[in-house]
Amino acid sequence: MTVLALSSEPNAAGWHREPVEFSLAATDDRAGELATWYALGGAEPIRYTGPAAVEAEGETTIRYGSVDAAGNREPAKTAVVRLDRTVPAVQLTQSGGPVTDAAFTDALRFELAASDAVSGIASSELLLDGQPIESGSSRLGADLGLGSHTIRYVVTDRAGNVAEQTTAFQVRAQAGGASGAPGVPVLSDDSGHKNGLRDGSYAVTMNLWWGNNGSIFRLYENGTLVRTEVLADRTPSAQSVRTEFSGKKNGVYIYTAELVNPHGAVKSAQLSVSVTDANPGKPALSHNNWDGDGGYRLTANLWWGTNATEYRLYENGVLVDAQALSAATPNAQAAFTDIAGRAPGVYRYRVELANAAGVTSSDTIEVVVSR
Repeated sequence: MTVLALSSEPNAAGWHREPVEFSLAATDDRAGELATWYALGGAEPIRYTGPAAVEAEGETTIRYGSVDAAGNREPAKTAVVRLDRTVPAVQLTQSGGPVTDAAFTDALRFELAASDAVSGIASSELLLDGQPIESGSSRLGADLGLGSHTIRYVVTDRAGNVAEQTTAFQVRAQAGGASGAPGVPVLSDDSGHKNGLRDGSYAVTMNLWWGNNGSIFRLYENGTLVRTEVLADRTPSAQSVRTEFSGKKNGVYIYTAELVNPHGAVKSAQLSVSVTDANPGKPALSHNNWDGDGGYRLTANLWWGTNATEYRLYENGVLVDAQALSAATPNAQAAFTDIAGRAPGVYRYRVELANAAGVTSSDTIEVVVSR
């Protein structure tokens, strides 16, 4: 029987980082000389004369066994050694190129590409000024602030080899331009200006009429950043940014603007925009069953207001018709349903007009079928 012993144990993932020596010990219950052999990978077997080593990276299969003096051959045994001595290959880019100094207004995108052809990547970490970020993350120079910054990566393969590097860069102010913090921006909106409807489609405009310009514009809606724009600094000329909104549901939206340059940040006063007409206007429902028989037409009219994209008709609480509508706010809309074969009785009808913002219901009408 032949026993193999390795000079070191693999890590938890089954990999070694240094060459692995192995030794073979053979015993037999009969007296006589034993010949022990081994083979690495697909190589031909060779006689074992003393400790040998696995030095090739990757996965190596050791085949081994012994033959006694009578020619009895032990069935071949195998052991697998996985060896990775090479640190991962890593490329860090800043906006598609090497890490370098940046301007206050530059958009910086940090991407980490790592590979390991032997054992594979176990973990990778990218840190900007000591804080973890995802590969592909973007930051403005203004977000980082003027001065020195560092970008660092630590990449580990499954064998435990580590590639790491820290690179310093500067964020600098652009020459010329503002000599102090920006002037105070002023916000305005045009909700309802087009057709009198506060229907959720409007623009919010920031104006800086005169003074030190901003290099970065930020707009917040209900405290959440919704737009960032890099601006040209032409101090002391006016600056203006228009932001379009659509599809807002009924409610109150609070906007705040911020202008930033290397000398500071200044916020506007709050602007409140109320959306009250996002849902469709209320339809008027009518019928033409003047003769009281079981066949008649129900017509829904929206004379003016926010249009719908769907019409739904309910008879005694049950949906009996649905139609798609074309919206052309604030123009009139109409839809109809022909009813036939109703037995004598009283039928109650209601129409819903729906769009992406919500649903508006008509009043309920009654149709009496008498014959």
